Formats: sequence, structure tokens, C-alpha cells
Amino acid sequence: MTKHLEFVSLADQVPLTPTELSWANTAAAYVRKLFEQRDDYVSRHGLDRDIWMPAANWHPGQPFYRYASELLNGNAKAIELLRIYAQQFTGYALWCMSKGPDTPLPPLDRAAIEARLQTVKPDEQSITICTRLRTELPEYLQIRPPAKFGEVGWVVDGFLVNYDVAAYWERLLLLHQAGFLSRTSSRRLRDGSRVLEIGGGYGALAWYIQEAVPEVSYTVLDLPESLVYSTIYLSTLHTGKTRFLANYQFPELIENGERFNLVINTLSMSEMSDGQVRAYCQGIKRLISDDGFFFEQNQDNRSVRIINAQDVIAEYLHQEPGAQWSIQGYSHVWIA
Repeated sequence: MTKHLEFVSLADQVPLTPTELSWANTAAAYVRKLFEQRDDYVSRHGLDRDIWMPAANWHPGQPFYRYASELLNGNAKAIELLRIYAQQFTGYALWCMSKGPDTPLPPLDRAAIEARLQTVKPDEQSITICTRLRTELPEYLQIRPPAKFGEVGWVVDGFLVNYDVAAYWERLLLLHQAGFLSRTSSRRLRDGSRVLEIGGGYGALAWYIQEAVPEVSYTVLDLPESLVYSTIYLSTLHTGKTRFLANYQFPELIENGERFNLVINTLSMSEMSDGQVRAYCQGIKRLISDDGFFFEQNQDNRSVRIINAQDVIAEYLHQEPGAQWSIQGYSHVWIA
């Protein structure tokens, strides 16, 4: 068992500077406008509300939206703990270092969170996975997350480790094995490559990819209630590097004839309704360039009465052989 590891707690976080808080507030105001105009936009453009409004696992009654409300309103205390309040995206609760459907949501109380973190024990699984991945990932993909926004965990060989870091490092390895983050593959992302991520979570994957390929052209598209996380996170850490769009603006990308070298979805398609996945797949087929790809990693959620997204995707796109497994399900690469 691992013992006596240094723990990065909330007290060890690098506070956001006044300039960074200003960027965060500007980002929140931008998404708040997208949120406030959604009903009118959907009506004016004749969009199907069943498709472009929150549904399935992201229905409006979800209790985790209370944190989105705090972020949308520019609550500085919530912004400083954005990572703590993002467990709906990763399925892992950083505030108590646990996962599973019965894991409680964090309190809106920094002191209570810090007190709970003082009781956690090293996550042996995550530490083991990260240690293994350091032997498999090229050095340029062994990227350390910043100790900001409540990114807590253990320091192992100079790296901050928690379950989310292990999951994203695995995803970087999957993208590397698929050629997108390999520096020798013909399909690698280059300066100027266009990436569209549908469902950007709190912005982690975009941040890691932008760290690996700094001049990539990146667009994140998401429900406004979710987009506020990635917009604050990326606008603060990688100011000006990302375009942010509300999910209901997806049809505009198609109408405008935009093309992308890589479209990404991880974990969220199998939390959507069947109709929503079909709408995205129809669009992705038109949005990926002639030599473009769709990379997705989704779990089979039929056991919890949602869907297996890959069954739907297969009706629209062609799967490349060689699905890869990680702790968050199989990944697949698709072409038009």
C-alpha cells in the first residue's frame, strides 16, 4: 500500500488572480446570455425542443445544476472550486475521493469540503494506473493538471494524481494510439487542425489537447448549463484559444459548411436521448472532412434505461477496427 504521500488540498491551490477572475466572469456572462436566449432561439429557428433542450440524464431537474447556476451568476467562491463542482462530468467526487451512483454531491461550503478531504486515503487504483501510464505515454503527453479550481490529489513522483487525471491520461493514450496525438502518424493533429468536441465536460480534454498541440483550432459545443464549466476553465487557463457554442447552435455549423479534422464525444452520448444522438450523428457525417474522423468513448447505459450510443452511431458512420478499453469504457474511431 502507498503511504505518506503528499496531498494537494484546497489550501494548496493556486488562487485565481484578479485578471483570471475577470476572465472567468466574462466567460460566465457569455454563457449566461446563451442560456437566457435559448428558448427564443429554438423557437425562432424552428428547432425541435426534444432534441435541443436538456433531456435524458441531463434533464432540467438534475440537482447538480445548482452549481451551474452559481457559476452562471459569477459566484467567485464557486468559480474557485469549479473542479469540485464538476463531478457530474467524470462520475468522480473529488471532495470525498469516491465514485458511484450513490456518491453525494458536494456542499456549497469550502470549510466542509476541506474537512472531508482531510480524511481521505490514497486512491491506490488511480495511483497504479498513472504509474503504469507513465511507462506508456510519450513524455510530451505526461501533462500535469494545474493546482487550480480545486484540483486536489496526491503527489506521486512530482505529478498530481487523482481518478480524473488517470481517466484523462488514459484518454490521451487512446488518442495517441489512434494516431491523433502521435507525432509520427499521418492523421495527427497539427497546428491549425480543426477539432469539435461535443460535450466538453469541465474542459479537461480540450486543455490537455491544447497543451499537446498548442495551435490546434478547438471548438467546444455543449448545453449552456454544462458549457459554463468549460468556458470558465479554458478561458482562464488558455485564454482566447477556444470557441464556445451552445448545443442548439450545432445546426449552424452544418448550414455554414464547416468541416473538422476530428470530432470528439466522450461519455455523454450514451446519456442523451436516442433522438439527440441521431441528430448529432447526421450532422457529424457532414461535418467531418474527407480525411476526418469521429472519436468517441461511451459506455453502454442500457442497464440504467438510457441507450448504448454505439448502436445508433453505427447506423450513420463506419467504425474502424480496433476498439480500445479503458476505465471509462471502450473507445471507437468512425469515418463517414
